[in-house]
Amino acid sequence: KRTSHISSFQKEVEILKMVDHPHIIKYITAYHQNASLNLIMSPVAQSTVKEYLASSGPIRNDFSRIQKWICCLSSALSHIHSRKIRHADIKPSNILIRDEDIFISDFGISRIVSEPDSTSSSISPSTPFYAAIEIATRQRHGRKADVFSFGCVVVELLTVAH
Repeated sequence: KRTSHISSFQKEVEILKMVDHPHIIKYITAYHQNASLNLIMSPVAQSTVKEYLASSGPIRNDFSRIQKWICCLSSALSHIHSRKIRHADIKPSNILIRDEDIFISDFGISRIVSEPDSTSSSISPSTPFYAAIEIATRQRHGRKADVFSFGCVVVELLTVAH
């Protein structure tokens, strides 16, 4: 199991090194300390979209901010896919907020795919509420499943804004 954990960690580092976008968390370095594998990334988040959705008050009704975030996230996801990467876990708790900016994070279960439309029939550990039907029914799925998950996040953001 430890070997599997190290392999997953190394894969996440490899993927983080492949992406460079203003709305994707940036890899700084990785280190091992006291039997723990650690990543240092930037920026440090103030909160997540999950926390934002649970908040109350006028910030929740800031439609112009939400519109900007949706554009930023779609650009970031497009960049991820252009690098032949499937994130595999787009959800509010994996989207970080710092000041007015938003960042996709947590590439722990991401996969590098060989072709733009390549699919996998393997079981994905995606979060069920945000998983495309192909994943839930164990059918072949690819990067389009990320788009479905992104759509779920967009619906949540827009319904909170009204």
